[in-house]
Formats: sequence, C-alpha cells, structure tokens
Amino acid sequence: MGGLTTAGRYTDANVTYILFDNESNKSTGGQRTYQEHVDYSGIAVSAGFIQIGAVITATGEFLQAIDQAVEKPGLKFIHVKCGFDDETPRPPVEVVRRNKV
Repeated sequence: MGGLTTAGRYTDANVTYILFDNESNKSTGGQRTYQEHVDYSGIAVSAGFIQIGAVITATGEFLQAIDQAVEKPGLKFIHVKCGFDDETPRPPVEVVRRNKV
C-alpha cells in the first residue's frame, strides 16, 4: 500500500505497478489475508494510476494487459489474481539469520 500510494505522487513517471494477489502471506507461512473485500484497483486509481483491464485471472489476459501498459505513458496498475505457489519454499530460518546484516 505504501509503495502504491507513494508512486502515485509521481504523475510524470512511466511506471506499471503489477499486483500478484494470491490472497495469502507466503513469506510468513502462507496465512490467508482475508482481503477479498479490498478494491485494490480502486485504491490505485485513487492514487493516480490508470487501471489496465479488469482483475486478471488468465495468462492471455495478463499478456494483453502488459501490451496495453507498454503502449500507454504514465502510471498504470494491473491486478492479477493468482494461485498459491506450493513449489517455491520459504527460505530456511538458518539462512535468513546467517545473512542478517
């Protein structure tokens, strides 16, 4: 949210903000966010972005949205609903602790 609303302040920027929304917090264990009711596209538009497409749920729609975003200057927002990735594990705690600065 902070990044989205901060980027919206730079109206002369050419940025495409893509939200990959799997309705979970994988980095903390995969808990559900319970945020189905949040209108992320509405928030983005309120922050100054142009919404590209509706909420995207298919690969073909995503590719079309990317093509549209490339053609338009300014701030663009793409909301992609996606599944939970069971294949990519969280980093082990030992690695995170070892690399902590």
